[in-house]
Amino acid sequence: LAFFVFGLINNVLYVIILSAALDLLAAPSNTPTNPSSPSRAEPGNAPPPPAGIIVFCNIFPALVAKLAWPYLLPPPIRYARRVVACCAISACGMLSIAFSNGLGMRLAGIGMASFSSGLGELTFLQLSTTYPEKEVMARCVGAFSSGTGFAGLFGAFLWWTIRGFGVRAGVGSCTVLPFLLPLCYFLVLGSAPEHAGSMPSEYTPIATAEEALPAQPIMTHKSTSEVSLTVRDKFQLVRPLLARYMIPLFLVYFFEYTINQGVSPTLSYPPPSTADHPILGRLFRTRGDFYVVWQMTYQMTVFLSRSSLLLSIPALPERLLPLPATVQGVLLAILAYISISTGSYGVDVMVKDGDAVGIIYLILSLIALEGVCGGSSYGTRAWREDLTARPPAASSISSAGDERLRAAQREFLIGSLGFSDSVGILLASIVSVPVEVALCKVR
Repeated sequence: LAFFVFGLINNVLYVIILSAALDLLAAPSNTPTNPSSPSRAEPGNAPPPPAGIIVFCNIFPALVAKLAWPYLLPPPIRYARRVVACCAISACGMLSIAFSNGLGMRLAGIGMASFSSGLGELTFLQLSTTYPEKEVMARCVGAFSSGTGFAGLFGAFLWWTIRGFGVRAGVGSCTVLPFLLPLCYFLVLGSAPEHAGSMPSEYTPIATAEEALPAQPIMTHKSTSEVSLTVRDKFQLVRPLLARYMIPLFLVYFFEYTINQGVSPTLSYPPPSTADHPILGRLFRTRGDFYVVWQMTYQMTVFLSRSSLLLSIPALPERLLPLPATVQGVLLAILAYISISTGSYGVDVMVKDGDAVGIIYLILSLIALEGVCGGSSYGTRAWREDLTARPPAASSISSAGDERLRAAQREFLIGSLGFSDSVGILLASIVSVPVEVALCKVR
């Protein structure tokens, strides 16, 4: 439960900010927003800045946290301080967004929330490595992954519900959400000694809070220095995992978000008739409903696939780890081809011949497969980094049988590679702009 809440709350602010992008750019903080339509600039006024600036500020600080934090800060990790810091930074960021009318302060608040999200993700994944049993680790990673998937559905629905109150009241009310992180950490998860109670006596866990550090030293000075990984040691650990985990995950998210931001917005068609197609006719009332349904389909399948570990569905075998990236690349090509081949003239012909409904069902199926590939790759990557990633045998820091060293290595590894998905999302947000423009011109 605690790790599910960690994943949900850690990612939900990211989703809320993306869902509120147009409102944050166009509406004063105390102005109620019309929930039936996106915020628009008033006629005669300068148009609002592009929504891409929100995407950039919502991703880049998280990328910085994931890239720099594991390499620059020495162990041991003070989990209690990190959780409280994530709560404070997120709350301050949301308050800055809610009560600032200037775009600069709002972007600064978005950056703070993004940095906290990136730091929180690597913190909670690293926290899962402090459990000695592999089954417990797997459940923790699975619950966190499931929570991040549910954040997409919950965040979009929450903003849709409170959007009519305006940015100040709507975003301001979300400031209470980060406080669930320390509440779950201290009250639900329990103290570090309770976590460590089932560990073998020869295995000493990395403390999960400052208060958990015992009064007497658990290692000699020599052994303490052995588990203190240098920056060079950390790069030696990561290098073998570059092709195995990082590049496939980068490609999955690059293709996935290029589809979501560059191709999906162009896949709109005349709404089906309710008389002929009762279900589709109610789902797609206007052309604008198509993108919303595509995204809801994506978010639902991401949630289900990210919950696979929690449901005891086996992770992908190591030899199949590149498969989701390959499938995502094929899906990108197919959906782009559908967008090109079903332009305005093609749609008129399809509607006349009754074939448009078949295309809609095909797109729904492809986007559902996209969500499955993206969600499963996240859970599989985290699980395998946590449980199976090991340094090369020739590494100068390897020490056979030293469980404390292995614990430090696992703790670093699971937190060090998460930036690959953020790089993919950031690059996709840049590439998707010309992709969407080009597809719109063709259509």
